[in-house]
Amino acid sequence: MAERKRGDFSGLSQDYQRYRPDYPAEITAAGVAFLKAGGLACDSRLLAVDVGAGTGISTRAWRRALGRACRIVGVEPGEDMRREAMAATPADQRIEYRVGTAEALPIATSEAGLVAAAQAAHWFDRPRFYAEADRVLGPAGVVSIMGNHRNWAISPLLDRYEGLLEAHSPGYRRDYRTIDYAAELRRLPWVEISIAHRHAWARRLPPDAVIGLLLASSISQQAVAAVGEERLLAAIRPAIDGALEADGSVEFPYVAEIHLARKKRM
Repeated sequence: MAERKRGDFSGLSQDYQRYRPDYPAEITAAGVAFLKAGGLACDSRLLAVDVGAGTGISTRAWRRALGRACRIVGVEPGEDMRREAMAATPADQRIEYRVGTAEALPIATSEAGLVAAAQAAHWFDRPRFYAEADRVLGPAGVVSIMGNHRNWAISPLLDRYEGLLEAHSPGYRRDYRTIDYAAELRRLPWVEISIAHRHAWARRLPPDAVIGLLLASSISQQAVAAVGEERLLAAIRPAIDGALEADGSVEFPYVAEIHLARKKRM
């Protein structure tokens, strides 16, 4: 079996779509409020671009938040992920998925009002991504970076899971997505103002869905390749059993965040 690299989601797209969390409305609502505060309306003139769209989870979250009038394009380089995004997106949502990367967006200069990235942003060459965002955004356009982070600090189950990944996935650290996006955005010469918004939330999952979620990443698949799925699951099952609520579900806590920056008008 060929070694799977971090960030290689080939063959994982269906599980990614099935198990990965959605984004809470509180987070995307903060993005919409920031857009409107800068004078941009969520109408047919607005083009929203979701970069590293994956299976379209974040793209569809933006559709719900922005309403039906604006245009939305999801940009995704992975064929498997893009195919799953198209399959999972109802036609009446009018979302277009295009081949492209964060560093070479298939969008015309000054065409977009919102350039959004979600869980994929840590994989980007971000200086090049920020340069592309500057190119495709019109005056007062907004760049957004959004994430859902497992809250291992309050969950013994997630603390155990992160420990297993750190032990068996080469080079993995649980804080690998802890990036100071706020500082990066403030330093961009074309940014007028930036803000951040965070929201703690949780979802309840049956044990089989917990296992599906925990395995639906390139990093966990590295651990599977190293020690075998049976051994990895044997190590995590006691923590899952210990987290069971009276109704048989497991609480999975997150902290969602969004970083927003507005482009200067001139």
